[in-house]
Amino acid sequence: RQKDIENFVALSQQKFGVKLLGLFKNGRIEEYFNDSITLAPSDLCKPHLTDLIAKELCKMHLLNVVKTSEGTEKKEPILFKTLEKWISLAESIDWGGDMDKKERVEKINLGSVREEIVWLKNLLKQTESPIVFAHNDLLSGNILYREGDSNLVFVDYEYGGWNYRGFDIGNHFCEYAGFDYTKFAEVYPNKETQM
Repeated sequence: RQKDIENFVALSQQKFGVKLLGLFKNGRIEEYFNDSITLAPSDLCKPHLTDLIAKELCKMHLLNVVKTSEGTEKKEPILFKTLEKWISLAESIDWGGDMDKKERVEKINLGSVREEIVWLKNLLKQTESPIVFAHNDLLSGNILYREGDSNLVFVDYEYGGWNYRGFDIGNHFCEYAGFDYTKFAEVYPNKETQM
């Protein structure tokens, strides 16, 4: 919750997204984005929406976000810090005798995942993907669209932070499948759509 609020404040100060109207102990009051719908995964491939999403994501990536709690924030990608935190958490879980869950996690092979992360770090060192302020969770449910004026906004910034621009874009493309990963190969945008 705190990270989401900090990101929301920082983005609102730069006039990105809906306006922040006020903060209180465990929440905020924000501008009402009236007459809007939450997108569905099937909406992400609609050409008029892909153009709007790309333009809005470009605006976000051009922001120079500084959060007050962190002062002048280093523009270091949060990708690997987040992955390390999640893997460490998975490794530390006390399964309390639930052998079924324990076996499922063991099948994931967290050691192998750690090796993939090292491979990914090395690969990204060789790319020219700039580090930008990224949404990092741009699934359809985090995009509100108002058909009346063809305006859209992103919401839910709890994963927002400095990251590789390519990660943010690639992650968004993965969200075309929603939570039905069997559709991934079918709905992932082709090269022309990506460009």
